[in-house]
Amino acid sequence: MKKAPVSAEGQSWNRPFEVLGKIFFWAFWTPILYIIIAPWLSLGVITYWPSPIFAGFFNSMASTGWLVVSVVAFVWATGAHAHGYYQQRQSKKKFRASLAEKNARKAAGSEQAASEAEKVG
Repeated sequence: MKKAPVSAEGQSWNRPFEVLGKIFFWAFWTPILYIIIAPWLSLGVITYWPSPIFAGFFNSMASTGWLVVSVVAFVWATGAHAHGYYQQRQSKKKFRASLAEKNARKAAGSEQAASEAEKVG
């Protein structure tokens, strides 16, 4: 009788933490996205809607301070994502280079063994 594998396909040690990671992701990015989007939507509401329902809220959210904060938050979020993407690309490049070096050493070793076998034979 064949033994079943210890872990099934697609299972990993951090599987229980994936849900927690998603919760942290959305708990962090939802307010950031709100800060980025809400002032500009409010500016659109007070510009194009003659008498909005919550006029005080939309006027305060469309103030210069919130608009500036939304631009700063957008620039920060874009920079953070760009930096993360750059680090990921550099890490992949480094890994590919080390893998290519390892494969080249392995190929050189097998060629050397083949040439030694030819000399002996």
